[in-house]
Amino acid sequence: MFDLITQSIIFLLESLKAVLGDYGWAIIALTVLVRAVLWPVSRSQMKAMKAMQELQPKMKSIQERYKTDPQKMQAEMMKLYKDHKFNPLGGCLPMLVQLPLFLGLYWAISNPQFMTGEDPTWLNMVHLKHTGIITHAGRSNDGEMSVSEGGGGFFFGLGGGSDAIVAGERMTVVLKNGKTLEDVKIPDAGKALKVVPKEARPGIPLKLSATFERLGLEGYEGQVDRIDLSVINNATKEMERIRFTPRDERSTVTTTLETTAGKTAMNIDVLVLVIIFAVTMIISQRMMTAQAGNTGNEQQQQMMKFLPIMFSIFLFIFPIPAGVLLYMDTNSLFQIFQTWVFQREKDAAGKSNPPSQRVLDIKPDSP
Repeated sequence: MFDLITQSIIFLLESLKAVLGDYGWAIIALTVLVRAVLWPVSRSQMKAMKAMQELQPKMKSIQERYKTDPQKMQAEMMKLYKDHKFNPLGGCLPMLVQLPLFLGLYWAISNPQFMTGEDPTWLNMVHLKHTGIITHAGRSNDGEMSVSEGGGGFFFGLGGGSDAIVAGERMTVVLKNGKTLEDVKIPDAGKALKVVPKEARPGIPLKLSATFERLGLEGYEGQVDRIDLSVINNATKEMERIRFTPRDERSTVTTTLETTAGKTAMNIDVLVLVIIFAVTMIISQRMMTAQAGNTGNEQQQQMMKFLPIMFSIFLFIFPIPAGVLLYMDTNSLFQIFQTWVFQREKDAAGKSNPPSQRVLDIKPDSP
């Protein structure tokens, strides 16, 4: 399923990029389009938050009254929801709808075809090597794999993994009879290759080998002339297109990959995206809290205040592709705009239709 979502998002990004000329603008356009489609769902979420705020006193009353009888408490809660036509899960729907998009976008932008190694031009950075604030990436498809002097990783070795050379998901197989098998899927790309030495070091060539079984080519032993596949550095997403040839025993294919020292760099553009995300998250959180009121306890409210800081620290230590950060920033900015619009609509409706002073009391059970 995720493969279908990922391929669909890649198609959308490529289509939008053909019109807008840049993957960055394509991601922004895709985010706005999705949020526009989800506008009615987000409106329902706001209404659900408002309903939760209004029902909070009644819910607390039920919890106090039936605190010694959990089953009765649950029954009364369900009755309260039914009477007020309130769905407690209604506020979660927009997030659940957007989760596949987020994951699909993450895997799409992590796809090797977006790691072309070109020089970034502003928003064009999102499909390049920049996957963290500090990286040591090199240029893709130049015949050499850039690796770190210190064994890989980001942010001075904290998190983000290390230089691990793995196979791409697909390969091209050229047979001795001249027939070519295009776009052949590798069963388990992460385990397909044997790399010697295991710890990559600059200037020391890597000897890569794979068995026909690991490549899913059982039955082709003795028939293969060469195999072309991409190998990827898991830490930096740099990609090199490599040609493998069979060994004498014909059950294994091998090649040698040169390595060079990757240039460690501070990616200011990614740092800016992280800062924008933190700021917009704080603003959006405060706007939504002001609109929904205090529906949680004090401990939950304090935790929500620190959530933007925790997320930002997470993005420092465990980097994600810059394109996904751009999506998150655009999504947060759209959320701020949407919350502002809904607040204005609510204020306008409140002036024209003042709320009723009627109070619905919860009557105790009859003896």
